[in-house]
Amino acid sequence: MSNDKTKANKTTPGDPQWDPTMPDVRIGFAAAPFTCLLGVLQRVLDTRLLWHTWLSYPDRLWGGRWLANADAHGVRVLPRSAMPLLGEPHVEYRCRFDISQGLARCRDFVGRPYDYVSLLVGHPIKLLAYYLTGADVLNPARDASRFTCSEFVATVLKAAELPGTEHMDPESETPASLMHYMDSHPELFERIVEG
Repeated sequence: MSNDKTKANKTTPGDPQWDPTMPDVRIGFAAAPFTCLLGVLQRVLDTRLLWHTWLSYPDRLWGGRWLANADAHGVRVLPRSAMPLLGEPHVEYRCRFDISQGLARCRDFVGRPYDYVSLLVGHPIKLLAYYLTGADVLNPARDASRFTCSEFVATVLKAAELPGTEHMDPESETPASLMHYMDSHPELFERIVEG
């Protein structure tokens, strides 16, 4: 892989490595609010509290920040202002690389349905196996034609050919495992928001 793909996206204009043409792409994470059943179950089953992940980026044509994510309506792109209130905690990372190649390769996934079977069957089995054995197992309810939120973000990262993604299985990724990947690669991701 060439060094151009992982060139740091410096955010200080005075820095000689700063590239003002690189889009400000961010990957966000949030927890479900206690007011929904998913939020209560998430806190009982997984103390890491993260339930949803998405990509956000500035759009020069429409203006403002836009989200690319998989949610209950499937894979879609919408204005950040149209996204329902995100729960707390809320964490965002700025990509220090040009992710446009990964986003372009995943453009055809927009409109695909959400993978409820993976979320409601596969990931709980995976989580239970982890708690019982300590082993990280693959998601047993795999469907490449449907996406969960973390599967979509992992697919984009893998399509961008980032270091460490060559062995990543997007269908088995969770928001927590993606956040761990980003924290493990500070040369690729800058943690910018935490609340």
